[in-house]
Amino acid sequence: MGLAKDKLIGILTMVPLVGYGSLFLGIKYLSIEVFTDYLQEYLLIKLLVTLLIAVTAVSGLGLMVFYINHAIRAPYFSSTIRAAWIVTIVLFNMFSMPIYFFRYVWSNAGENEKRT
Repeated sequence: MGLAKDKLIGILTMVPLVGYGSLFLGIKYLSIEVFTDYLQEYLLIKLLVTLLIAVTAVSGLGLMVFYINHAIRAPYFSSTIRAAWIVTIVLFNMFSMPIYFFRYVWSNAGENEKRT
């Protein structure tokens, strides 16, 4: 892949991690009790959070398909490592996708052959 595509994939890889992380950090501000006098602001924030969740979920699923496809087609993986990465990506996708990206997508295929 080209460098521009790799950078785009890298940025998109961080979207689920940042999206869900910011959602978990900001969850205490989504209580209706805080916004009893500001119903419009509460509804706007709820809408923005819902959009954030939707974008995060769609990008996470799309990236999971990309990484599984990449792991299946990688010629430098043995079948055991390939299976381990696919299971890891499916079960721990938000945390494993950045690791997989920096280890196998960002670097060249020649370097990957030395690592595995």
